[in-house]
Amino acid sequence: MRRVIFEEGGSEQIWLEGKSAYADTNILLTVTSAAGERSAYISGSEVTELNAGQLVDPAPQAESNSSPRNYAGVKKAMTISGYTFAVL
Repeated sequence: MRRVIFEEGGSEQIWLEGKSAYADTNILLTVTSAAGERSAYISGSEVTELNAGQLVDPAPQAESNSSPRNYAGVKKAMTISGYTFAVL
């Protein structure tokens, strides 16, 4: 069995093929591209396009306050100490 999930016309389409081994299987499919994000909820009998935020909480964004510039001094000190130990 083949079900079309997203169809934009032309050759751009996403489809799901096969049959689940379990009758109560549900799938949340999210596709992200430069054009944006699209989600579909796939149950045993239908495909519903929706906003994924309606069903799940987004993953927390990783925040880093340190920049590569902060580590430049540490890297330089480690390099100098490494060469110093190698010479001794």
